[in-house]
Amino acid sequence: MKFSIGTWLTIPDLRIAEILCLSKLDWITIDIEHNSISYEQVENIIRIANLYNKTVYVRISSINEVDIKKILDAGADGLIVPNVNSKEEVEKIINFAFYPPIGSRGVGLTRANNFGKNFDNYFLKKSKKINVIVQIEHYEAVDNIEEILKNKNVSGFFIGPYDLSASLGIPGKFKSKLYKKYENKIKNFMKNKNIIKGVHIIETDLNEIKKKKNDGFNFIAYSLDFKMIMNNLDKIESYK
Repeated sequence: MKFSIGTWLTIPDLRIAEILCLSKLDWITIDIEHNSISYEQVENIIRIANLYNKTVYVRISSINEVDIKKILDAGADGLIVPNVNSKEEVEKIINFAFYPPIGSRGVGLTRANNFGKNFDNYFLKKSKKINVIVQIEHYEAVDNIEEILKNKNVSGFFIGPYDLSASLGIPGKFKSKLYKKYENKIKNFMKNKNIIKGVHIIETDLNEIKKKKNDGFNFIAYSLDFKMIMNNLDKIESYK
């Protein structure tokens, strides 16, 4: 699986999206779980990403059919699905995300298939290549990771560090022994697995990219749009 670096887009401004697409990042993820980004804004951001040939994912709000259908109809290349803890939840996601016979996704003439002009190619080819990436962000998910990732229609996983640490009762304590214990369980599982192995580097620390790559992760989310702005502004303090 090819190594790639992307980032999280949380600010619903098309200029921010365009700036990120002008970068050397391989992909961007539009986060609608924790932000007020509308479906219309998602579609416009996807349109910009397409113009720059940038892969675009959407982190949906939950496992729900409406989010999945509308996001994929808008033309997203893949989904990042939060808080997936069991194989039953995976089956539900796959059912919503793929057309028959794999799933039961509703068929319509949408932006994803050029409003019908590219219907056959999208239905028969591109729609089958959608990346479904599940978030491992609860200790139950870590315990069930083998079953969760067994489904062949799941492209891989993505660690949600804050939620995982919160589920352990130690929010944000990524250096604690307990958090490291669960992180190591994930690392042991992913050895020799040819899947997307994702992790989020929250702070703008470029050295962490190399560390995570050496750990075996191949899908790195480097910080977030607002963190990039805030962390650079905070540096002004040292000049005052």
